[in-house]
Amino acid sequence: MRIGLLLDQLTVDAWVTDIVDYVQGHDQLELCLVVQDGSTRSQARPRGLWERLQSNHALYYRLMSIDGKRAASIGCVDKLVDLTKSLAGVSVISVVPESDETGARLGSNDVDQLRAANLDVLLQLGFSDLCGDVFDVAQYGVWNYYHGDTDDYRGECPGFWEVYDHNPVSGVTLQLLESSQGGGRPLSKTYVRTHPTSPRINLARQQETGTILFRRAIEKLLRNRPSPEVFRSEHLLASKPYEKPLSGKPTNRQMLMFGSRVMFRSIAGKLMGVSRPVQWSVGVWPHDTSSLHGRTIEAIDWYEPRPDHFIADPCAIERDGKLYLFVEEYVYKKQKAHLSVMEYDSQTGFSEPRKILELDCHLSFPYVFEDNGTYYMIPEQLQSGQVVLYRCEDFPDLWVRDCVLLDDFHGADTVVFRHDGLYWMFTTNGRAGNWDSNLHLLMAEELRGPYVTHPQTPVNITLYGSRMAGPILNMNGRHIRPGQNCVNKYGGSLVLHEITTLTPDRYEERVIGEVRPNPTDNFGEALHTISMLPTQTVVDGLRYL
Repeated sequence: MRIGLLLDQLTVDAWVTDIVDYVQGHDQLELCLVVQDGSTRSQARPRGLWERLQSNHALYYRLMSIDGKRAASIGCVDKLVDLTKSLAGVSVISVVPESDETGARLGSNDVDQLRAANLDVLLQLGFSDLCGDVFDVAQYGVWNYYHGDTDDYRGECPGFWEVYDHNPVSGVTLQLLESSQGGGRPLSKTYVRTHPTSPRINLARQQETGTILFRRAIEKLLRNRPSPEVFRSEHLLASKPYEKPLSGKPTNRQMLMFGSRVMFRSIAGKLMGVSRPVQWSVGVWPHDTSSLHGRTIEAIDWYEPRPDHFIADPCAIERDGKLYLFVEEYVYKKQKAHLSVMEYDSQTGFSEPRKILELDCHLSFPYVFEDNGTYYMIPEQLQSGQVVLYRCEDFPDLWVRDCVLLDDFHGADTVVFRHDGLYWMFTTNGRAGNWDSNLHLLMAEELRGPYVTHPQTPVNITLYGSRMAGPILNMNGRHIRPGQNCVNKYGGSLVLHEITTLTPDRYEERVIGEVRPNPTDNFGEALHTISMLPTQTVVDGLRYL
């Protein structure tokens, strides 16, 4: 498949290099043409300081400059990258668009040159306000990013207005451009968690996630190879007319409002952590998960933790008539957690947790499972940069390090299960900017690996249920993947997905239900882990102290 790029210049943001690397590293893709804007408009000299100070947007320019430097200083924004060496062997042409009140228009000779390249997809990463006859030069059209939700935000300053409005999520849209100026039809759309105070960090999250949308859309084309007509009729999302006014640059008055809001959020967040400490615990519900569709959980038997600890991330194992709960036990004084095991009996309640594994780094999400008669555990030890397998020597207390499953990967909430002769690993990259919404799928012939990344990875990039919330559940012969709903807050609810296709080259799932916390319950403020047994379900919950 032949890919072309439209760029303003060859010095680009780091996220653009991710797209270039993906295309050049794919054995079914060819980056065959890069079109550079040869006009001076993309490199226009910025307005002078005095002009900016006199404008009604002076505070916007100043605060965004400060915000950008701050984001770069803490590593949230990468430096610009020169693509010249990466594009060796790629045809790079420079064109000068003709600009008028309708937008930037390529000349007829330039359009003919693009058509002659026989492109399948032309991705627009520059050339703002493109219009004219360029939209049909590629078989599947011209694609571009809109770093925002096209249903709610259109106009200038991507990444800013969601932070200004305190919107919990910020959209990212990959769209097919049409001949109408600025118009497009969405190919794919997703959301990232909005940064509470930094528009630049927020935009960086949107940009990082946008590269994933492009990869997923291309992989879908490669799998299906639709005709252009089928592509336009079946591969595009429904869209609705945009009836709101287009957003522009914020005025000085709006920036004063924004500054006060940011300051309030920062202070409120710090005070909340001091004045309203939280505590997680685990509870047992005497029903299986098949009874949970679209409802809250009630009548849970909760464990009452000590005030200086909390308990979370339960994984339930039934053995020899006993119910064992493997949990994260967080010690406030140490500001980190170790792993513990508890026993539960419906008549006598919970035993006190006893420590089974402690490392120098924080431990959580102890996923325990049996394979060929041996119990294993994969805890989250994100700070170590590894996904590690532990083997049980004396159940349930003695665990020894077996092997490293993934190295140089900050895996969060990792689950492995066996299906059709393969081991399937679900995990999340905890160091990604979109760490709540990048579900990785890997596979191996043996439990200890080596694990190979599934071609559709990340298989889920939504805040609504991407991150794992416990072991894969078996519900009447169906594989159910529980995910965390992180749209409005951490632990908002649990989303149940049925895995409908799981093969080395295909993964599909569908949402079948949601489990919500019960706000009237003792630990009913949040819910983010579930572990199911044939006759009972184990969850965790949060309360404010």
